[in-house]
Amino acid sequence: MQVIQDTIRFYALRMQETGIVKPGPQTIITEGTYWRFLDELKRELKT
Repeated sequence: MQVIQDTIRFYALRMQETGIVKPGPQTIITEGTYWRFLDELKRELKT
């Protein structure tokens, strides 16, 4: 899960630097990420 957060943080920071989005990476991670889907995907990949 940490890899996913790092990836989102990286691209969110790049988009903020270029002016595409205004919120910071942490705001995008906490408010804009659908973790339930990612948790289910992670669980399925383990089996």
